[in-house]
Amino acid sequence: MGITGNTTVGGTLGVTGNSTVGGTLAVTGAVTADAGLSIDNITIDGTEIDLSSGDLTIDVAGDIILDADGGDVTLKDGGTAYATF
Repeated sequence: MGITGNTTVGGTLGVTGNSTVGGTLAVTGAVTADAGLSIDNITIDGTEIDLSSGDLTIDVAGDIILDADGGDVTLKDGGTAYATF
């Protein structure tokens, strides 16, 4: 099935299989991705944010707040803990 031009679907649109959007996907509601989300070389899945290569920079205009209910924040290098506070 090919759809060209502007198309409006009322209700729920279900797609089985893979889909490709060749432009900007504008979503005005929440996006649910139960199998994870991959953007460039960053993968977000469950409780992990994984970067496949390079450095990860967190750049915010305000404060960075780490709120660990378990009470520990652990810094690791190559999976080995070197500091906990």
